[in-house]
Amino acid sequence: MKYFYPILTALIAFVSFANAENLKIPYIKNVDVKVDGKLNEQIYSTLKFIPFESELSHSGKSDTAIVEGKSEHVSANQKSNRFAIFHNDKGLYLTIVSPLVKPQEKLSATCEMPDGLYEFFRCDDMLEVYLDPTLSGCDYYWFMTNPNGNKTDLWAAGDPDRSWNGVWKTASTVSAQEWTAEFFFPYTTFNRTALGGQISLSLSRFKPYGMKRLRYGGEFRMPATWPEFRLENPTVCAKPAIELIEMQIKDDNTPKSGVLCAKLSGLPKNHEFKAKWHIMHPMKARGWSPEGNGPRLELDATPVKNSDNEFANRIDIDDDESLIATLTLYNIKGELMYMSEDLTLNKAHIIDGPGCELNYYTSEDKINVTVFLSKYSNSIKLQAKLCDSSGDIIESRKLDSAAKVDFSFVATALKSGNYTVKLALYDEFGGKEIARREFQTAKYPPAKQIDEVKISHFTRAIQVNGKDFASIGNSPQLHTFDLNFAKFRIQQYKKFDFNTLLIFGGYYTIDEKGIHINPKILKEFFANAQENNFKVVIGMGEWLGNAPHSPFVKHKFSDEYRIGKVRELVALIKDEQSLLGYEAYDEPEWFLAPEYLEKVYSIIKEADPYHIVTLNGCRGARNILQFLRASDLVSIDYYPSGKWPVNTVVPITEEMKKFAGYKPLRWWIQSYQIFNPAPPTKAEIVAMTYMVWAHGVSSILYFIGIPADELAEAQAQCGRENLLLADALTAPYKKELKVNGNTVPLGVYASLRQKEEKYWIITINQSNTVQNVSIEIPDSPKKVNSIFEEKRVNLKENKIKLTYQPWERKVFEVSY
Repeated sequence: MKYFYPILTALIAFVSFANAENLKIPYIKNVDVKVDGKLNEQIYSTLKFIPFESELSHSGKSDTAIVEGKSEHVSANQKSNRFAIFHNDKGLYLTIVSPLVKPQEKLSATCEMPDGLYEFFRCDDMLEVYLDPTLSGCDYYWFMTNPNGNKTDLWAAGDPDRSWNGVWKTASTVSAQEWTAEFFFPYTTFNRTALGGQISLSLSRFKPYGMKRLRYGGEFRMPATWPEFRLENPTVCAKPAIELIEMQIKDDNTPKSGVLCAKLSGLPKNHEFKAKWHIMHPMKARGWSPEGNGPRLELDATPVKNSDNEFANRIDIDDDESLIATLTLYNIKGELMYMSEDLTLNKAHIIDGPGCELNYYTSEDKINVTVFLSKYSNSIKLQAKLCDSSGDIIESRKLDSAAKVDFSFVATALKSGNYTVKLALYDEFGGKEIARREFQTAKYPPAKQIDEVKISHFTRAIQVNGKDFASIGNSPQLHTFDLNFAKFRIQQYKKFDFNTLLIFGGYYTIDEKGIHINPKILKEFFANAQENNFKVVIGMGEWLGNAPHSPFVKHKFSDEYRIGKVRELVALIKDEQSLLGYEAYDEPEWFLAPEYLEKVYSIIKEADPYHIVTLNGCRGARNILQFLRASDLVSIDYYPSGKWPVNTVVPITEEMKKFAGYKPLRWWIQSYQIFNPAPPTKAEIVAMTYMVWAHGVSSILYFIGIPADELAEAQAQCGRENLLLADALTAPYKKELKVNGNTVPLGVYASLRQKEEKYWIITINQSNTVQNVSIEIPDSPKKVNSIFEEKRVNLKENKIKLTYQPWERKVFEVSY
């Protein structure tokens, strides 16, 4: 009884559940809470349990009205799905009690791993907790446990990231009548978003039979609809003073190796703790990997000598590889003190330029090579070798190192295959090799046969017929078509200043005998596209893999057979002048092994080295890392205007930029209603387009079809402006400008672009509030013109001072 009265006086009861703003999380001080799946009567006898019984299907649609905190309180021994929650100085505690459907029901718990992968739980009964710790309305955490007390977790910024691994506890007990699960979430687990005084919460009991969920709180995976809870004592969960200043991978002069290092501020003095990195190698995650990035590697973060704030350790990493790292600090008890965000890092390239998985396109008679060296001195030499398709050396030369090295080989006809250029950087006196790279070459096709398509790894742009890929107004993909419908779509899209069409179906049929490609339909379609000055990307994913919406599910064919069909398709269309490239697969994260698609990529490039090959991802930027070696660009359809708020395109774009940086970025902008109470507004469509342009995306596609009314007008406006801004959008030099003396993540973002002697500034208000800003312009320009307003902008002390309405964009042309 000694704890009863302190607990009772510390609690604030849950009241007035008709209004989500009144939901409160009681604060309990100085009580040792054991997470064992058994209810602590001293605590839970004073708490009110909240019931939830609404059924939600796997598709996300509720069979009945969803409970949003409107139910009456129930006691802990009443027979319903119910939960209780409280917090103390360490974190949040939550308990879910779930009755069995019938007495002594055998619960499914196939996963036996203490901290298993999400996919291992798919056949299990699960209790799930969804938390949005900052009321962001988009980012949330997803915690699951099964009757064995085993667990898994996800972090969702848009689409769930199955690779994230948080620090939390859970325990379960199962009786003849019910299943009880306790959860403990340390405040530091939410450090990436800094837990505040309010959270939104949703729960479910997942039943694998029928793929149904019994839900509490709002729409499935839509945090903006979840009930909001207030912590009774929010001061205990304040973000720690520790901050990450930088994390990077430095070169250690060893091939396939680097030094992972981090610098922190705010570390407590004379405090014992252990520092660890949690590291993933997505590009090394081979085989079919439903979890996306595979298991994490745990690596000690060794303190740097003579420094309390720096940590380092060597790690294996290839030149063209990216990895994901999180730095954590634990006290001597093993409790988590600090956890950084997941950061996408790549090794600083000593020899820049194309990677070995890409083709380098050259002229008819020369193989022109440009090499950028981030590390060079008089003692370092560059060895360049030209080899034939068999690997035999045709020519070799030694070059002095410099910041930029240009040289050429003479190109002669090969009997088969392409040339390979091998580069090695080494110390002339010590003989030690510092780095190496190699890549294949391919000649431009004769101009009369096919439009020139160039991938430049140095300017990070794609050119089509002498123009940058981003200058192509982009239209939605077309899943199925007959020839007349395809012609109709092209006529529709011309009105919107679009001139690119991605085709996924209609040119083939599938039956038990095989995949049948129709040459007649393809020929007529490409002729019509050329007549209307359209470029075409041909998709092959629906018959190349086993997507659930594909006819391939009914008729399984071997990989060798399907790859043979790839060769057949490429041979049919590679000389079409309206061909832009091939979409090898859409959303491969769910179904295909990276090495299989890398093989498909090489087969296409071998048959047609002159057109781009793309893949498209949907599960979040980091999951695409696995497939970078099977695509000429990085592409994502994130559905930002549907399931997630508009401004979430910014962090995803920034994360995409941290990938292997020599590849262009492509975005799909969703402009229709999907899992959302309402479609985006015209201003939001324009804002999303300009957000990704300003942050460095090379091209945009709008997905799927043409929306109605003002959304169509927004797409048309962006299509026209895309053509006008082609040079600015693809400018190789980009620089983020200071706004109000610094960068304002949710305010106005400004980026300066330079292409030869031309300069532009692309700006966008990334918030739904009015912004008064001062944008700093470097190097004393003579004048600044606002392009769309067609007027000169006043400059004062090299600053532009303007007011931006919500989601407003402005573009300026700068003269020096």
